[in-house]
Amino acid sequence: MTERHYLNVAPTIGFMCISIGFIVPSRGLPQECYNDITPNDISNDAISALTGVVLYFGAWIVIISAFFRSLALHLAVCWEVKLTHIYQYISLVVIFVGSSILVAIVMSVSGMQYTFGRITYIVPNYDRGTFWGPLLGISAASLILQFVTIGYCSTLVLRPWYNYQMLRWWGFTPSPDTERATGVQRTALRIRKIMKLQWRNSLITVVILVYVCFLAGVFMQLRQFHQYPEADRVAWFQCLESSNGNKAKCLSLALPLGPTEPQLIAVLVLLVLSGTLAIAFFYRASMLRAWICLVKGQPYPVNRMSFSQSQSRSRSGRRGDVSDFTHSSGQFSQFDSYSMTKG
Repeated sequence: MTERHYLNVAPTIGFMCISIGFIVPSRGLPQECYNDITPNDISNDAISALTGVVLYFGAWIVIISAFFRSLALHLAVCWEVKLTHIYQYISLVVIFVGSSILVAIVMSVSGMQYTFGRITYIVPNYDRGTFWGPLLGISAASLILQFVTIGYCSTLVLRPWYNYQMLRWWGFTPSPDTERATGVQRTALRIRKIMKLQWRNSLITVVILVYVCFLAGVFMQLRQFHQYPEADRVAWFQCLESSNGNKAKCLSLALPLGPTEPQLIAVLVLLVLSGTLAIAFFYRASMLRAWICLVKGQPYPVNRMSFSQSQSRSRSGRRGDVSDFTHSSGQFSQFDSYSMTKG
């Protein structure tokens, strides 16, 4: 009862890669430093290269999958496009091949090195153009598509109310029972349908974008040391000189030189726990019930009646009246509720 879908499986693989990126350097003791002041990079440390490739490959898979997820919902709901295997093949190729190409660009143009202990990060000053800029752009496009889809659904909710107000404007005065049925019950029913079918996808897109924005806001504070303000750099060196190299006495002067320690700890905790996002996004109660039945050796009952009904509703929908919403919600239910995020 996983109701697996390729736009669910792909980001799950991405979250797994991000988690593996933190597991690989935990095995053994990688040589983090080339000398006293220079960290090792991907050119002279295999663990650094493997960690960077897996970590950023997973990040790109998650972001690009979220974009195709929002695009698929937008096409199915707003334009009533029936998504075929061609869309599936294009999505999978762009997700995995595109992620590989983007990681290769990062490695060849920016380079990676040990930055946070055993964690590999892009060399500062090159990360904006090769990683964070495209990443934020794709995330923003996903969010825009999601908002447009929600706006379209909102117009479907308000259309019966608008038609009703037009009838009243031209002299039609319904009875109290009719007014209550058309003005309250129907609108509430449509709102419930939209929220039930779309809340999970909207939440996934918004959470991923907020997640990415927070990480970008912290990591983009990192720069090459000579790019920080000269006054801050001079104060840091003078303190080290007066304290005979005891950096513990000069930590207060290092605050302007990049992100703070609490910010870095928060970022690392979010990255380490990123695998739990997959569970939070794609968990459904039917999974737990199916596992219980599997452990007990009992067959799990599969009910496809509602799916057949949604197909019938979408085929019987007509344009130009209230059944437009039924037609659209039928297609939406086939795509999202049963194939992607049924729960």
